[in-house]
Parts: sequence; C-alpha cells; structure tokens
Amino acid sequence: MSSKLTAISLACVFAAPLSGQDTSTIRIATIEDVADIQTDVSEPRASFSGSQRFSGAYNCLGLTVADYELAIPIDRIVSIAASGEAAEVIVDWRGQQRTLSGTLKGSLTGKSDFGEFTLGAEKVKQLAFKSPPARQDAGSRSDQNATLFLENGHQVQLAGIQRYDSYFSTAGYIMGGSTRYNHYDDIRFMRGESVATVKFADLAKLEFDGAGSVTVTLKNGKTATGKLATGDDAEVEGWTGEAEGGLAFVAPKSVRAVVFGSAAGK
Repeated sequence: MSSKLTAISLACVFAAPLSGQDTSTIRIATIEDVADIQTDVSEPRASFSGSQRFSGAYNCLGLTVADYELAIPIDRIVSIAASGEAAEVIVDWRGQQRTLSGTLKGSLTGKSDFGEFTLGAEKVKQLAFKSPPARQDAGSRSDQNATLFLENGHQVQLAGIQRYDSYFSTAGYIMGGSTRYNHYDDIRFMRGESVATVKFADLAKLEFDGAGSVTVTLKNGKTATGKLATGDDAEVEGWTGEAEGGLAFVAPKSVRAVVFGSAAGK
C-alpha cells in the first residue's frame, strides 16, 4: 500500500487555514514598496514559485534562510521590514512572536482603493498588519517529529516530517503527462536486490554518506545499510515539515542524519 500523504498544487494557493485560526476578521495591511508608495491592502494573499515542495503550504510567502527555505502563511505574519535582499519577518507562531531573517520570495495580491493590488516580494520595503493574527493552537500539528543534522553542524527540528519526491507521470493521458508532487511518511532503500520501505513511525535514525547510501536504524535497534531507492515515489528530493515560524523545506544534500522522535516545531 502506498505511503503517499499529500499531493500539493503548483502554487501556494488560498485554502484551509492552520488549526485554530479565526477567519471572521478581515485583516488589512499597510504595504510600502521600494518607491516609498504606501497602500492599504485588504485580505492580502501570497504565493511563490516552488511551494509544491512544502507539505501543507497555502497562501504563503517564501523566505530563504541560512540552512533551508520557509513557507510563511500570510495569516501568521505581523510585519515585514526589508532592505535590499535582506528582510526581517515577525510572525505569530504557536502563540509566540518570532523574528525570521532571510530573503523574501513570491508576490502579494489583494484589494486596495485603487483596485486590485499586486506586488513582488522583492519590492516590499515595509508591511504592517493593522490587527494581530488570529489565535493559533499552541501545539505542533503532528507527533511525528525529527531533528535533521546538517553537514555544516547545524540542526533543524521538524514536526510532521515528510519525504518529498516528484516525478513525471503519463497515467491517464493518451499523449503527454504531468509532474506529480507528493509527500510520504517513509524511506525506501535497497537491501540487496529488494526495495525496503520503512515507515517513519518505526525509525530511530537515518544516516547518509553523501554518495547515495543510507544506514537505517529501527526503533527496535536493528540496522541495515543500502543505496537509496530510485524511481517514481521512491527518491528523496527533500525533507519538509513544520519548523519555528513556518513550514520548512530542507535540501537532502545538506543533511547527514535524521533522528526521529525529537521535540520539534515548538
């Protein structure tokens, strides 16, 4: 049976809010662009290219930080201050305000006194909402947590960790096909000539050698080493989940180990 969890669309579109959000109040943001023009924008929405890699990302701006990429839901943003490519984004995340620093990606749209409003994220100088984000549940969205140990010595904690993979499929097409973007709760690797599929719930640790091999340690203490599987549904194009302040995507080449069961997303 497939371990596929989700199929995310090509854009960070406008769908269901995170748990606990009150949608009864329309938020208005004052946005100042790099030409020093201020606009009051009602119901601002956000999108960015590449959001299909993130699990559960809707109505988000992208933010590239030091070790990974974030998708930040517009309804969690308090303010943005940018200078050149450097931006500071203040978010209300799980009941705490956090300041995130990085490079903004994407665009903003909404309604203004002068009609429809559209602005690229790189053109934002200041953004401030006139009302705070609605209440959000304090707990993380999943008990399946993990800590990613990076090649540079840093660590990234993820709640609701998933494996991301994409592939081109011709299923259902007479001619051509489409790219599928999916997220999974397993790892697949070669044991001899067979493909082993292990659920994250059964894993204690994954260790990568940088040359395509992985050492898998189960919660029961058993270990095995083999090449990462290839083909549709099987590859590791990235790791995604909830981090501090947003939804994270971590490129696999920067990850040397994944330890499961750590507290993340807090």
